[in-house]
Amino acid sequence: MNFVTKLRHAFAVDGEKAEPTPEQVEAVDAFAGWVTRRGMTSPILLMLESSKPLNWTVAQGLHFADPVLGTVLRAMTAEQVRHLATFLEHRGSIDFITARIEAIDAEQRAEPENNA
Repeated sequence: MNFVTKLRHAFAVDGEKAEPTPEQVEAVDAFAGWVTRRGMTSPILLMLESSKPLNWTVAQGLHFADPVLGTVLRAMTAEQVRHLATFLEHRGSIDFITARIEAIDAEQRAEPENNA
């Protein structure tokens, strides 16, 4: 492999799909539910999409703040925060999280129509 080929792939960012474990799916759903119940879907989606290149750094911040977030959020256990942080370390995790937030938000918006 020559230098040009190595350089071409050095900064390649593929749209990899992140495959979460069942525990990580549960953590993402808890986070998505917390976001949508508070009506913060749009700001969180904007924040997630804009921080996509920094998802590993955000994951490290979550690992650092894990003891506090588990207590403060109350919507997620400390273990779920750890699972979410571990999932965020993978490329493609932001796409999965935003899709889950959008799906849960759509479900919650459809519930009042079904009850009427």
